[in-house]
Amino acid sequence: MNKLMKKIDRRTLLKWGGLLTVSAMAPSAWANSAGKRYEYTGAVSNSEHFLHGVASGDPTEKSAIIWTRVTTEEETPLVYWEVALDDAFEQIVSTGYAQTDESKDFTVKLDVTELNYGRNYAYRFKYRDQISPVGRLKLAPQNSTAADTLKFIVTSCSHFEHGEFVGYRDMVEREQNIDAVIHLGDYSYASSNSGDYRKFGYSDFKYDRESYRARYSEIRKDAFLQQAHQKHTWMVIWDDGDLRNGVWREGPAINGADFHEAMEIAVETFFLWMPIRYIAPKRIWRSVPYGELADIFFLDMCFYDRDVPIKDMPDNLRKRQPIFEQYDFPGRSIIGQEQAVWFEQAIRTSTARWRIVCSGAPVFEWWDNYSPSAWRAYPQSHQWLLELFAELNNNVVVLSGGLHKAMAAGLALDPFASDYSAGRDNVAVEITAPSLTRGDGGALWYEVADNRSTEKALKKNPHMKFRKGNRAGYLITKFEKDQFVGRWRLYEDVRKISGPRADTYGDVVSEHGKSKIKVVDS
Repeated sequence: MNKLMKKIDRRTLLKWGGLLTVSAMAPSAWANSAGKRYEYTGAVSNSEHFLHGVASGDPTEKSAIIWTRVTTEEETPLVYWEVALDDAFEQIVSTGYAQTDESKDFTVKLDVTELNYGRNYAYRFKYRDQISPVGRLKLAPQNSTAADTLKFIVTSCSHFEHGEFVGYRDMVEREQNIDAVIHLGDYSYASSNSGDYRKFGYSDFKYDRESYRARYSEIRKDAFLQQAHQKHTWMVIWDDGDLRNGVWREGPAINGADFHEAMEIAVETFFLWMPIRYIAPKRIWRSVPYGELADIFFLDMCFYDRDVPIKDMPDNLRKRQPIFEQYDFPGRSIIGQEQAVWFEQAIRTSTARWRIVCSGAPVFEWWDNYSPSAWRAYPQSHQWLLELFAELNNNVVVLSGGLHKAMAAGLALDPFASDYSAGRDNVAVEITAPSLTRGDGGALWYEVADNRSTEKALKKNPHMKFRKGNRAGYLITKFEKDQFVGRWRLYEDVRKISGPRADTYGDVVSEHGKSKIKVVDS
């Protein structure tokens, strides 16, 4: 067991998350007031208490997390919450109080249970004389439910300093009938100011508690992000930007700070601010069933028991192989043995129509590109994953982030073989979510350069079927019984709130049971 794992126990994580499991039937402690409306008779507040909005996340068929943060000078504020079937809160199904304090950064996080799939729920919080914004939550279908369609928005790499969160705005204004937003990591960035558009107010990042909390506090005050959390239920994993750039199990070292203590604080802050359910210390890998249509598997490639990455590798595929043979020691893994055992058992026993794998880093190989955080940078893990997919029923779709590009490709054991055939050799398909804010913009020379890069990439990578590399945006996925469809909303320039409307790229379609991608006009 590593040093960090010894430090973090269940009690600590529950304290960090401030998580309280509550039933839709009022617990006995609140029974006397369960039927009463919240009343406050004190003085009028002279400041805003709900500056960071509300959020919901990690849905099941019967429960979901609801979240807020209260801004107050009170040391142990008691916050009232309620869940209802209507926005007017005339049909309240669950209500109660939750206490928070500085140890939780004044966040409030509840696991509301005994809800019912198919109902539309609204939730809100009250503190003193103020009411939070109203959030909406959507549950996952029951295991026996044969949902006709599932729609997910997929996003990643939302760097606050590189542009406006116009993608979050359009997730609210443009997208309808969404089951959940999936964020594949780099929700926040643990670093000093590095953007070329806007700067953090708290600029000197020191990998201490104050720094991590200040990052989330500033990001969650963004109006577009708040609206996206209000309207949609989210499922989130972290990537290295959320913790420490280039992070792995034991490093890299941090100047002026102890690495393990810094990562303990990073994990603590993530659990405090994200609407994520606690499972075990340092663990965000989990599965979420969505009825008979899909099972979703969330993986952690950047931190949980990840072995040391190999950096400074050549982009050329053939030149990389001898270096891998020299430095890729036996058993070197991107996810560690414990997570690998869990994932293999979980995906093998899944009986869902679609198996959806959410990865913060890409799985597919790319001839002239190398990333030390990608699956291919860990050859043994990469081989194991593809061989595992090959034993399944051609119903695996990988949703990945981290590339900052919109791409779609087939996954095969050797996509560069001279006799490669997508229909015969593909074992799964993969589609990537671009960065929400990191793009080159829509200037003509960027478009021309990216079109040339795309033409070259598609020729050298026969398994790759779509690439758009210079625009930021987000991905929309739709799963039906017989096919999976993906399309992108991509922006010319995310540094302009009033800039051009996002262009739609796609559709990318894969039929169930074939692991083959085709691109059709949207």
